[in-house]
Amino acid sequence: MSSKQIRVGLLAYGAIGDEHNYAVDASDGLFVAAVCDTNPERINAALEIAPDANTFEDADEMLASGEIDLVIVSTPPNSHYSWAKKALALGIHVVLEKPMALTTEQCDELMQLAAASQLLLVVYQNRRFDLDFLTIKDLIDKGEIGEVFSYESFVGGYSRPCDFWHSNAEVSGGAIFDWGSHFIDQILAILPGQVDFVTGLNQKRVWDHITNADHAQVMINFKDGVQASFVNSDLAAARKPKFYVLGTKGAIIGDWDESGEGAVADLPAIISVY
Repeated sequence: MSSKQIRVGLLAYGAIGDEHNYAVDASDGLFVAAVCDTNPERINAALEIAPDANTFEDADEMLASGEIDLVIVSTPPNSHYSWAKKALALGIHVVLEKPMALTTEQCDELMQLAAASQLLLVVYQNRRFDLDFLTIKDLIDKGEIGEVFSYESFVGGYSRPCDFWHSNAEVSGGAIFDWGSHFIDQILAILPGQVDFVTGLNQKRVWDHITNADHAQVMINFKDGVQASFVNSDLAAARKPKFYVLGTKGAIIGDWDESGEGAVADLPAIISVY
């Protein structure tokens, strides 16, 4: 990308909208040139931060307007592929909310399109900058617990899942596509080995009003024998630690900060080294 001012378009302005808007505003060389949403209240919220942005109700019109160089796509996951493909075809750089898309074939196609056109295509991974994750990574990188051979991460509790699209597997991709996009990304950022094979299990047992799994698990096995896991559960009456990491010289545990009550997942874990 060139060194000129980059005109950013925000495609959909939901719960994450303000975060993207403020981030663009705080970044040299970027400015919000356009915002698109079908909800006038969301458009107004965006204009409070970026008052000079042009507004659109139709995303196709915004992409074809010639007013943006980069688009941040914050639509539901099952539409990420189509919007990214349209933007890349118009020569627009793309930042996608997670998950990137719902199939590996869609992801591969988008990467090929971006590479062929020398365009930026990236997934927004804000959880790489969580303080608890950065602390754990620093401890591991410094060798505080020796060589890591087992890494477990967990999110969840025992509660009725929401009725929004996040809980609809056809739209969201499923439970692992949500929090799992973050936690599995963290695993791969910490463990340097080559992945050997991956297994997963979805369990549907209680919450019949949604299509996401009630309890989902992914196991990642590395060629050097290291094993990592991520569990997302709405059936965990007793929470596991957010992080449980074993090394050859010690261990790291990241316990939930219960002061967050119903929103503990949004607070940094309390880190202990053994």
